[in-house]
Amino acid sequence: GWQSGGIAGALAAITLVVGLETAPQLVALIAVMAMVWVARGEDEGKRLAGFALGLGTTTALFLTFLRPTYWPSQLCDAFTPASSTGTLAVAAAFGLLAALSNRLTSWQARMAAGALLGALALGGTLLAFPGCVSGPYGEVDPFLRDNFLPHIVEANRVFSQTRLARIVGTGGHALVA
Repeated sequence: GWQSGGIAGALAAITLVVGLETAPQLVALIAVMAMVWVARGEDEGKRLAGFALGLGTTTALFLTFLRPTYWPSQLCDAFTPASSTGTLAVAAAFGLLAALSNRLTSWQARMAAGALLGALALGGTLLAFPGCVSGPYGEVDPFLRDNFLPHIVEANRVFSQTRLARIVGTGGHALVA
C-alpha cells in the first residue's frame, strides 16, 4: 500500500541526501517499482503514490534546512540543485503516474506514460544542469579532479583501484548493495 511506498520514498530521499554514491542502486529500485506498476497497474498505484509523497516531501524538508542553492549549480555530486531538482522531478513523475493509474488500463499505455514522464524528468534535469552530463565530477576544478579524486576510493571505479584489497572491498560493497 501507500505506507510501504511512503517509507521507501522517504528512505530513498534520505539516502540521496547522505551521499549520491547510492544513486545507481536507487535508480534500479525506481526502475523495478515502475515495471511492477506497468505490470500490475492500479493495484500498484497506491504504493507509487506513497513513494512519490515520501520522496518529494522528504526532499523538500531537506531543501528547507540544507539549502543546496548555496552550492554552485554546476556541481552534481552531493545534495546540490541538480540532485534535488532531479529527485523532485522523479517524485512528481511518480505522483502523476499514480494519479493516472485508473485511466491507463493497458500495460502498453502505462509503459508509454512512464517512459514519457521518466524522459521528461531526466531530460529536464539534464537540460537545466548540463554540467551533469559529463558525470558527478565533470565541473570539478581540474586540479582537484587530477590530484584529489584519485585518492578517494568511492570516487573511482572498482577496477581502477590500485590495490587488490580495495578492488575486493569496493566490488563487494557494490555487489551487496
